[in-house]
Amino acid sequence: MSCVDLGDLPSRLTGATLAVAFQKIWQFGAEGATVQMRIPHPRHDSFLIDLGYVQALLPETFMQLDQRHSKTGLANQLRVNFEVVETAFVLDPYWQAAVNEGQASVEDIQLISRQASNVIEWIDIQLRVNKSLWVEAGATKLDPEMRRQLQEQLQGHVDRGDEQAANVIRKFLENASVGEKVTK
Repeated sequence: MSCVDLGDLPSRLTGATLAVAFQKIWQFGAEGATVQMRIPHPRHDSFLIDLGYVQALLPETFMQLDQRHSKTGLANQLRVNFEVVETAFVLDPYWQAAVNEGQASVEDIQLISRQASNVIEWIDIQLRVNKSLWVEAGATKLDPEMRRQLQEQLQGHVDRGDEQAANVIRKFLENASVGEKVTK
């Protein structure tokens, strides 16, 4: 998989379900694959009035899936590594018109959006699957169950002919345990 567009789905999933979804995307995504989404800003009526939205999310939420920037350790816990490569804010039509007509500057909007609701309507976020960094940051010791799961995943990738994913797992296993035989 090289690209997936989630739309507003992340805001419609509970935390545990969203975590599993990102684990699966990371597992089946190729190195460098992109994940795009357009989520509602949690201080906009678009988010507040839609009963389907169950979770408020911000770009900083997705930084927790990046091993280099995760303040919570979530990326390591989930064994994923996504890099936030782009974030764009889509203004409410009222505020977009004010910017277009020169009545408000970008700096004004940034200040107002921290203090008021209904300024930013949507947040466009693009993530990139970063498996090479995960491999470089691999653990030095794996518990037997994790090793077994990784070897099963490796064999599945080999069986499907997905050499790129198989090589990532091979390299991780090699880094995690120098001297042990790895499935070729």
